[in-house]
Amino acid sequence: MTFETSQEAFRFAERAFVAVAIWQILASWGMLHLGLRLTIRQPRVKCWSSLALAVGSNIALGAGLVVSVLLAIITNSPSPAGLVAIVLFLGLGIGATLSCVFIKAAFSVSFARAARAWSWMLAATAVSVAAMVFVVQPAVQRGFERDLFVCCGNQGRIGSRLSNYRHWNDNKWPSTLDALVGEGYGLSPLSPVAMHCPLFRRICPSSLRKWDYFYLPPANEDPDRIILCDFRGNHSDGTRWVIQIKQGDYPYPVHMRESEFQAALADPANADFAKALRQAEAVVTTAPTARE
Repeated sequence: MTFETSQEAFRFAERAFVAVAIWQILASWGMLHLGLRLTIRQPRVKCWSSLALAVGSNIALGAGLVVSVLLAIITNSPSPAGLVAIVLFLGLGIGATLSCVFIKAAFSVSFARAARAWSWMLAATAVSVAAMVFVVQPAVQRGFERDLFVCCGNQGRIGSRLSNYRHWNDNKWPSTLDALVGEGYGLSPLSPVAMHCPLFRRICPSSLRKWDYFYLPPANEDPDRIILCDFRGNHSDGTRWVIQIKQGDYPYPVHMRESEFQAALADPANADFAKALRQAEAVVTTAPTARE
């Protein structure tokens, strides 16, 4: 399945999420009803009572996942694997415990029997989560990749405008990106979308940040000199598009992981760029609507 824009991909992901969530509630209700009849051996379990327990169990699972995510944020989970472990084990543990307490109280049975009845519902929950990941994740990934490509194109257009500016101004670099917004350089002052990262703007559409890319005119023509890059936090995967002088007459962006970018900044040719970028990012990350 292909999407013309990232917005289409995310709209599809939202609809798929709602559909799978509804199906998960219905499936967990049916499985829990069957589990109550077979495990607790009460054939007269009412549908409304099993529905209430299924809804309560889903709320308990949701609460457990929320608590585990908050705990992972507070403890600054060191890696994605650590975050997944905390969410799965702690979240699932909290949700399962609360659910079994609900069943135990409703039918006056032992906790072990309540756990066996709830395990039927767990099967439906596991299948639902797997289906949700299978359906939603590819759409979200395609939307991210498309926006990442648009961000690359934005910086490519800025690079060509920098070359045009130098051509018409005795090979001088513009002092700021504002010099490129206006007639003669292809960027409209009314809609300078090439200066905005779509990945950042989708999450922070009302950001006070003027431009989403950092530029510093080079003091010399060292080919390793960085002249333009994404601000930290533009991309959720921690990568950046970076333009260096060595890319030629029409500089094009290079995709770098944060470790690669920091290694490039450590080059003595980029000492002034690194210092100016740190100062600029300190201002951006303390703004009310900026994103870390």
